[in-house]
Amino acid sequence: MTGIFPYFTVVLDRVDGPPARLAEALGGLAGLGREEVLAALTATPPRLPVMLDAGRAAALLETVRWAGAEGHVALAADERYLKARGRIVHSMNEDHRLWVEVFRLPGGEALLRAGGYVDASTYRFLEAAVREVVEGEDPRLLVDLSRIDYLSSTGAGVLVSGRTLAVQRGGALGVGACNPPVGEVLRVLGLESLLLA
Repeated sequence: MTGIFPYFTVVLDRVDGPPARLAEALGGLAGLGREEVLAALTATPPRLPVMLDAGRAAALLETVRWAGAEGHVALAADERYLKARGRIVHSMNEDHRLWVEVFRLPGGEALLRAGGYVDASTYRFLEAAVREVVEGEDPRLLVDLSRIDYLSSTGAGVLVSGRTLAVQRGGALGVGACNPPVGEVLRVLGLESLLLA
């Protein structure tokens, strides 16, 4: 998909080899110093402080495996950057079943993160946030659904209509991350084209 740069990183699930070997292996490929890698290993979850495109993130994951660790590629956003810029949108429905927040990323596009349940009683909260971005000055939206526990067909429809509107306005909308059940919903509905990775 053009118009959106998905930011990916590698989350470490298990480190079997010496941390020093991992730090050395990542130094060249990711430009990380030894101290940065060792600090990342103490985070919860251990998340490497890099923002890469999908191809470089996959290559980084292979290096991680070579160095005696296991991990997975995940959508990344530098939390320090996000906190410095502030949220554009933050809302939660009355019974706290869905929360949505939107940040502006370095390239100008927006990142929408949501958690909880998107169904007939909550989808309008997601819809409002999506429309606020795609009807705005920069209609490029990257969506992170990795914290969504349930996505109904109505919720998927919000993403489809949001993408249609974004494209009409010269932008784009793509799902950069989602958990397996949500990914399966999108595939069953024939919406794989929404997925960026």
